[in-house]
Amino acid sequence: MYAGYANGNLLFACGMPGYEIVDGTINEAVGSASSAEIKLPPSNSMRDALTKRSSVISIYKDGTEVFRGCVVGTSAGLRGVRTYNLDGAMMWLADICKPPHTINAMGVSTYLDALVTQYNAGCLEYKQIKMGTVDASLPPITLKADAYMSMLDLAKQAASASGGILRIRYSGGDVYLDCIKSYNHSCSQTVELHRNLLDLTDQIDGTNLITRVYPVGKDGLTISDVNSGRTYLVNSEAERIYGRIDGTLQVNTDDAYVMKAAAASYLAKHCGLSRGIQVSAADLSGSDITMESYHIGDSVRVVSPPHGIDTTMTVSELKTSLVGDKGTMTLGWAGMTLTGAVALGVSRSASGTPASGEVGTDNVVAQGLTGKWRWRKWASGIAEMWATFDSPSLDMTSQTWGPLYTASWMGLEINKKAREYPFAFLENPIVSATPTVASGNIWLATNTENDLGTRLTHAPAYQCVRASDATVNSPQISYYVVGRYK
Repeated sequence: MYAGYANGNLLFACGMPGYEIVDGTINEAVGSASSAEIKLPPSNSMRDALTKRSSVISIYKDGTEVFRGCVVGTSAGLRGVRTYNLDGAMMWLADICKPPHTINAMGVSTYLDALVTQYNAGCLEYKQIKMGTVDASLPPITLKADAYMSMLDLAKQAASASGGILRIRYSGGDVYLDCIKSYNHSCSQTVELHRNLLDLTDQIDGTNLITRVYPVGKDGLTISDVNSGRTYLVNSEAERIYGRIDGTLQVNTDDAYVMKAAAASYLAKHCGLSRGIQVSAADLSGSDITMESYHIGDSVRVVSPPHGIDTTMTVSELKTSLVGDKGTMTLGWAGMTLTGAVALGVSRSASGTPASGEVGTDNVVAQGLTGKWRWRKWASGIAEMWATFDSPSLDMTSQTWGPLYTASWMGLEINKKAREYPFAFLENPIVSATPTVASGNIWLATNTENDLGTRLTHAPAYQCVRASDATVNSPQISYYVVGRYK
């Protein structure tokens, strides 16, 4: 049961005379400030008692606080029902600005703590926010603010630059600002057809199909230096199904890594295997207390046999009803592909003409080096990262898989930890793994016994395979990963 309070005084509670509520919803989205809407009838004694920007509204579920924020808008209907629009506590950080400044290689925790401290020094006491948990694995950040910016915008920049996600948390009557690497929680309640799946938008685009792309940059630059000598990227599965279909991509940059990222996104968009999927589903926990309720950022299994879907998706948006109706959530992202893509045009020969570092309507908003992983985040929500893992040598002298010889160094703890991504993806990313050796031929096979985490958080482990015994010198596995981070 939900109940709301205004500055500590009861505002609404379902079924309580004098404190009725007609309708209400809490809206949440990954990495964003939450909001709410409540509708109070004339019979509610507090209907006209709220003040914009001043009244603080707290909403509780079974005694636990789930929302806190301020009134930012109000309207009244013909029947006297008054609607209040509320912004969540994270938006309070937008009220205070910080002068231009630069930070170099500063810890995320240190910077966010400074922002929160300066915010609290200027805000009203009842809008205080405490610094919460910051993931210790987030890398140091370098930022430059050329103009006055709000504490909220600066905090968002810091989170984006480090690969973190901002989150507001309520505990002991206080509001905390966290910066987490990932939500890392799987909800046991599944989404299934004929049960709680409300809507599924599924679009497969076969227009202008290509199976390999040749990107070309400024002055004829190719990606051969960062792509094992090859000037193209290929989707082998698509090529197996459709045959070889070439495409080209003009990218206005002199950075081969930017070109490769653009080409990977373009290929994912046009290889004919990309799907734009958005799922709406009902939370059944309200009618069955044995079910675990959904929370923002949860990983949820989605099963729809007619669509050929049995995959894990992330709760990206959550709408919680305050009056007893089933809450609904959104998994996936409308108009985007599960594999990740940017809008780069629709012809087999495409070009990007903006300034260096931009491709089509997309551009890099953050980049860095975390452990072995070098990564880039794009404004469209695409993230791409790459890393190499190697060993001085590998003895493959025992038949461990039928007649085949296998070996792997990916069971080492240092390797397992290094395969953790700098930040979690929101959908299973595309993972390309390429082996190279100084001597001794090998091919790769999956190595699930050495996998950690999930496909969203860790690169998969591989083992080297040969048909005869040998000691392989300088084996190396190069990873390239692309998917959605928001």
